[in-house]
Amino acid sequence: MKNSRFFWTKTLCLLAVGATLTAARAEPAGTPDQALELAARQALHQNAIDMGIRVQVNDGVVYLYGRTVNRPHRIDVENVVRDAVPGHRVVSSIEDGPAP
Repeated sequence: MKNSRFFWTKTLCLLAVGATLTAARAEPAGTPDQALELAARQALHQNAIDMGIRVQVNDGVVYLYGRTVNRPHRIDVENVVRDAVPGHRVVSSIEDGPAP
């Protein structure tokens, strides 16, 4: 139980730091790229498949980075984001399978 609590506390801290760093690099509030990034992140979160997936948007192109546990999960992530940002290009650099 103690290890589980430590894991989740550490994970939340890392997510908070990552969100802060991403926000620091983001464009000013209200830009089209920022709206696309928010839509993609919300879709991943609502579908509970956002763990370890990074989203960046540049000139209307959505870039996905990270690793999923397997190919079907990677395809799910990509499809959820494509559905969230219709009409925009989604470029995935997501790897699947165990970390090397």
